Amino acid sequence: MAQFLKEEIRKRIIESAIKEFREKGYDKASIKNISKGADVAVGNLYRYFENKEALLKEVVNPVFKELAQMINTENMLENIDYKSYIFDNLNRFLDLYIDNKTIFFIVIDGCKGTKTGYIIEDFIDMLADNINNLVNKFNTDSCINMYEFSHALAVAVVQGGISILRNSKDEDVKNNFFQYISFLMNDFAERINKI
Repeated sequence: MAQFLKEEIRKRIIESAIKEFREKGYDKASIKNISKGADVAVGNLYRYFENKEALLKEVVNPVFKELAQMINTENMLENIDYKSYIFDNLNRFLDLYIDNKTIFFIVIDGCKGTKTGYIIEDFIDMLADNINNLVNKFNTDSCINMYEFSHALAVAVVQGGISILRNSKDEDVKNNFFQYISFLMNDFAERINKI
């Protein structure tokens, strides 16, 4: 029974932290408010989490580990139908976003200046690697620096995607995101060959 209570307290702390980080961002979030929201003494909270950043990491890492697995895969180049592969992963991404919207916006808006705040940059780098591999599959003769091109395209995908997530109603987010990616992917191989 005591083990169940410990897990229950841990869950309450995490839920309170999610609320506090989303409302105030990491910098302005307070351990005192998190412990109050979880109905736990501050000292007891520190038995579960070493500090505020450890708590933030606990909140966001499970979602972003799954996201990294989607992005950092080698299968894309082995898959003959790369568009289907991309759209299948995009669908998985959007399901993950819908199930964890608050956590996504904690990272997007609220953890700059922390180790966790670099998740978006890490995500862009992983996406750029995949785009670079895809670009090189279609264009091996280019004079331009393909990695710089791929990185710029990854930034555009991520920032455009964040804009869609931020501005779309929940019921429209999938359709809007698929339209955006379809627009970017339209005649991708042919356009790459023209570079």
